[in-house]
Amino acid sequence: IVGGVLARVLRRLLSAPERPDALRSSAGPLSSLAFSLALIVGLIVALGFVSPDALADLDTQIIDYTPKVLSAAIVLIMANVAGTFLATILDRSLGHVSPSLRARVVPLAKGSVMAAAGLIAANQIGVDTTILTLLAAALFFGVAAAGALVVGLGSRQVSAEVAAGR
Repeated sequence: IVGGVLARVLRRLLSAPERPDALRSSAGPLSSLAFSLALIVGLIVALGFVSPDALADLDTQIIDYTPKVLSAAIVLIMANVAGTFLATILDRSLGHVSPSLRARVVPLAKGSVMAAAGLIAANQIGVDTTILTLLAAALFFGVAAAGALVVGLGSRQVSAEVAAGR
């Protein structure tokens, strides 16, 4: 309840008309962050009431886990920068193709970079990503095999039409 009230008050304060546009646009994410933090604090307090000895080594666990979370965050931030850079390059280099094809390729490329970074970040914080890595490899090799079959079986004209956006 406290988190909901805090989030609602923060959203109203930040989205006031006299606030700058950047602050108003960040009102939603900041209020969501405040709600999440209040929820975490509430869960820790509840855990303290239910099982006080479970909180005995919480501080060392947080200290041990913080570098993993920070390295995962750095990976995601750098992937966002690299994905934006790749999207900008693709957008400029695909200027001669149809806008509908460009509108599909550019977000797909950035999404692929972010998905790969998500796998790396999840691995950094200790999540077993073996099955996800296998799934990503199968998807990649499936697309590559389909492309090889298209070219190998003589569908060059059809693939040229698809690439041209017709």
